[in-house]
Amino acid sequence: MTGDDLTAVLQACASHMQSLTHLTFCNVVAVEPGEDAWHIQVEMLEKQSIPRGMDILGLYDVWLDREGAVLRFTRRGTRHRADVSLPAPGG
Repeated sequence: MTGDDLTAVLQACASHMQSLTHLTFCNVVAVEPGEDAWHIQVEMLEKQSIPRGMDILGLYDVWLDREGAVLRFTRRGTRHRADVSLPAPGG
């Protein structure tokens, strides 16, 4: 994987997060390249519900190095799938 192939970076991020958290990958929210690492925000399905709008999604910050390895990740918060607002940056 080359460090500048966005598709490969996002695929690596989704795969790593599913493996590390045992949750289902849902969405990429944001991607920010840095000098030495990628900062990616993703949503993971934390609790599946009926109706789907009540699913609980977790928002995670993930940092990958240029080879696609996870440097660290943190959970920023959760929301119901039907709630279209996102947490404030840095919140």
